[in-house]
Amino acid sequence: MRTTGGRFLIDLPSPRGPAQVEVRIRRDFVEIWHQDRCGGVFDRVRLRRWLRRPIGRLTVDEVTLLALRENRVGLLLHRGGAWALGVEVVAWLRARV
Repeated sequence: MRTTGGRFLIDLPSPRGPAQVEVRIRRDFVEIWHQDRCGGVFDRVRLRRWLRRPIGRLTVDEVTLLALRENRVGLLLHRGGAWALGVEVVAWLRARV
């Protein structure tokens, strides 16, 4: 994970080679990008509330966030795969969204 120019890049393991998701945090919304394509635009307030206490799933367009055990979060890209996000990634999101 790394931040460049207001963008947050999350490295995702993939059998086809390195993959990334880019999170762009705007004033009122948060965009999730994968492979040069915006997969979902989340309302920032709604996403912030969900991240504080993840329950069930939160789906927007082609992106789903899933509540996992031990307060972890899963990421499902409908055209890309599924991953469990590391605790440092989730902490970063909670602090900034």
